Amino acid sequence: MQAVAAALNADPLGFVLGGGEDHAMAATFEPGKVPEGWDVIGQVRQINDEVGPIVLVDGQEWEGEKGWTHFHP
Repeated sequence: MQAVAAALNADPLGFVLGGGEDHAMAATFEPGKVPEGWDVIGQVRQINDEVGPIVLVDGQEWEGEKGWTHFHP
């Protein structure tokens, strides 16, 4: 993925956080149950009145595309 991102002059995290066919590259696991060979890139947290749906990368809000809608025209 890094080679493709470099060739396209793109941030590889954009593929993970905003792409749609990353099923084998991104997943969620219970704390402490991350399989060997996987890297933690973030946390899933509950949305409430004080904290809305945001994506943080290195403590900063991700400004790139977020999520994916498979049936979006």
